[in-house]
Order: sequence, then structure tokens, then C-alpha cells
Amino acid sequence: MINIDGNHGTFPTISHRVAAGYLKFLVKYPSGAAQGEEEDLYGFFKAFYENLYRQPDLFGLPLKEDDCIEEGEPHEKEKKQEVTARLKSPKELVARGLDFLIGAGLEGHLVGDSLVLDSGSQLIKQTKVGRKFLHALESAGLAVVPDNDRITLHNSQFPAMMPALQSLANACTRYPRQQEVHFYFARCDFRALQPGYLPEAMDLYRESAGEDLARLTTLHEYFTGLGYHTICGVSEPFFWIVQYQGDRKVKSTPLLQVEYQDRYRDPLRVCIKCASTGRIAALLPRQSQALQEDFMRRAIRCSECGWCRNNKNLGPTVVEYKGEDKTLCWYSFPEVRGFDDRSVGLIQEYARMHAELLPAS
Repeated sequence: MINIDGNHGTFPTISHRVAAGYLKFLVKYPSGAAQGEEEDLYGFFKAFYENLYRQPDLFGLPLKEDDCIEEGEPHEKEKKQEVTARLKSPKELVARGLDFLIGAGLEGHLVGDSLVLDSGSQLIKQTKVGRKFLHALESAGLAVVPDNDRITLHNSQFPAMMPALQSLANACTRYPRQQEVHFYFARCDFRALQPGYLPEAMDLYRESAGEDLARLTTLHEYFTGLGYHTICGVSEPFFWIVQYQGDRKVKSTPLLQVEYQDRYRDPLRVCIKCASTGRIAALLPRQSQALQEDFMRRAIRCSECGWCRNNKNLGPTVVEYKGEDKTLCWYSFPEVRGFDDRSVGLIQEYARMHAELLPAS
């Protein structure tokens, strides 16, 4: 049993980081039909990802040094590009393997417990997955057997998986974005069989938040109780985003954002996206000392960069703080550093402050 929960540190290699993401995001939500088949497909994915983590080189993944973005990274933009580039190769190799499995589910036909791809299959002609990767799938029981002009897939360890593989592949490919196809298929998420399915915020939190679940639950209940609309989005298996949109008369964009990105040492990221400094300047002195200190930490001193010369409504603002005038940029950094119980109270206070911007009816 591999336990990667709470591992926000370094991994043995960058490929271990990728494999850990697939393993962590695997979910078990059977659709209720043919559960034995779904259990076997889930069992296959679990064995596949566990072996991918134990021996990424067996699948042809590179054993290069791990890397991630630290909290408060001084050169975050450059570091993002660097880490993304390092993650690219192992992610692409696994994605090709998953594409092969999706294609097999779409194009294959069942013969007993096997899935058979005939000579006319486009998958046989166009697959980009390497033989090393296919051979390594045998560690999870999956045999990919060429036989003259066709290929047969069967799994002695999880023999009932093939009908479920077909159902999941067909359901996932009905989603318009390739990122959604991979997100649902890689997670073995049978809720994708429901037309128009999209995970809800609390589903994502329960699956990914770990020790932060209670804090995010408190914030979710608080913001939805205030009437905020929850907007969820998914991308590749390691990325999701939840935004909380309040009254657009107050702020036309979401105030609170929670996201998960595997590029960071702590992949769970919470952001409070304040209105422009000029709009909230008069409200700041009435807030708690804790919020004022927190905002000034986020605030950016005007450097006369010239950006706002063509954006007259988003110019700098003079704010008095502790007896000193500070000229601040319209924009303030959104990241909540060191997300803890204190952060929850501050975020709630930011929401109450922004509510004061609502025009009188």
C-alpha cells in the first residue's frame, strides 16, 4: 500500500511526482450498474498507478530530479516555466498510455473477457504509446497481445474490466474538452456517465484537500450562505479550480478562489482577489488590525511602471497606514500564505468588507 496523502515535499524523481498525482486523484464512485466490472477497472487503475509510482522507469518515464514551486517563490514566473517543462515529458508519456486505453475502449469489441482491435483499427495505426509502456502494463495484469493483424487486450488479474473500460471511454469522450476527457478517465470516475457531469466543490475538496478539508468546508458553507455562486473547472488530472462569485454589482469577478496545482510544493492554493485598491481604500481603516496588516502585506507599492497611464480607472491610490502615506498599485497579491484557521477568519472578514461596496438600492 502506497500512502502519498499529505506529501507536499520532494519526491524521489519528477516522474514519482507525476505518478503520485494519478494515484491521489483516483476516485471510487461506481455508477450503480455492473459494479463487478467497475470494481475490476478501478482495481486495474489502482495497480497501474501504484506500479507507476514504484517503478516509473519500467514504463519508460525519466528519472530526473524532482522540482516544485515553493511558497513565496521570488521568481515565480520563471520557476513555473521551469517546473512545467520538467513535468512535460513524464506527463505526456502517461497521457499517451491513457489515450491508448481510451482508444481501445472506443474501437475494440468484446470477445469473452477480452477486448479485440481488428486490423482496421485507427488505434493500431496511429498509437504513439511505446512498447515499453505497454509491456509495463502487465505489472497491473493487462496483457496487450498482437496476433497477426489484430491486437487483443485481456487482464487475468481483473478479468471483468473490459466492459467498464468501454463504458467509461465512451462516456468521457463525449465531453468537449480533451482536458475533461483525461480528467474523468484517468480518475476512473464513473460519475462521468451522467450527461453534463461536473464535480462539485465539496467533491474536489474531499478528494484533494487533506488536512485543509475542515477549513475549506467552513469557507464553502460561509460563502454559499451569503449567496455566492460556485464555479468549478477541471483540467488535466492534477488541476482543478473553484471560484466564488458574489453580487456582480460589488465585484464583477470572483472574490475567493481555491485551486489545486501539482507544480507547487503545497498544491492546494487559496486566493482572495480583492477589488481594486482605490475602491476599498476608504473601508480599510474600519477593519480589524489583522486584516489591515494582511492587506498591506499583499499590497504593491507603486513603482511608476506606467501601466496605468492608459487605464485611468485603475491608477494608484494613496493609503494611510500607521501614520504614513503609501502609494499603492490598484492590484494586490491574491495568494493566502500559510492557510490556517486564522486565514479562514480573515477571508470571511474580506467578504464582509467587500459587501460594503454594494450600492444603496
